[in-house]
This record gives sequence, structure tokens and C-alpha cells, in this order.
Amino acid sequence: GLESGLELAEECIMVGGATRSPLWMKMFSDVTGYPIKTLAQNVEAPYGDALLAGVGTGVLDSYERIKDWVRFDRTIYPDKKAKKIYDQYFIEYKKAYKSLKDTMKTLGKIN
Repeated sequence: GLESGLELAEECIMVGGATRSPLWMKMFSDVTGYPIKTLAQNVEAPYGDALLAGVGTGVLDSYERIKDWVRFDRTIYPDKKAKKIYDQYFIEYKKAYKSLKDTMKTLGKIN
């Protein structure tokens, strides 16, 4: 799972500009260890707006209706070997962050 964030149930759905890059999607999948799904439609914000408006006005009966609208075009699966390597990097990153945290804060205060 993600040590510094939210645990996901089974998969992650990503939207936006980064989804146009197969390399970024593969990296996200390998780093998180989760399958990444991308939408077939490039209308994520309008769907969310329509859903909120529909439920808020009573036109739609639940937020679950979004499942009827969304179609996925691909799923990117993580590479377990790459995940282990990224996990090792993350352990070292946390050590480096801890040791440099105060120094970076001090450097940030210098004008």
C-alpha cells in the first residue's frame, strides 16, 4: 500500500493530462503497486459537475449513477519487480528527508 497516503481497495482511476503518457501511467502503477485505469472519455470535470448538479437537484438519485456514464479505455498493471525497487528508493528518501528537514527549513528562510 501507500505508506504516506490513502489505502486503495483494488485499483486507481486516473484522469487528466498525465494519462496521455504511457510512461507516466506505468510509473504510477509501479510506484503504487495498483492497476491504473484511464477513462475513454476526456470529460472528467464535466462528468463530476453534472453528477453533483444532478444529485443536488434531485434529477439523479445517487452518486453511484456515475458508474453508468464512465467507460475505461485501458488498465496499466504494476510490475512487481519495479515496485520493490521503488519501495527501496522510498525508504532511502524518507531517511534523507528526515536528516535534511531542518536544514531545508533554515535554507528556505534565507533571503
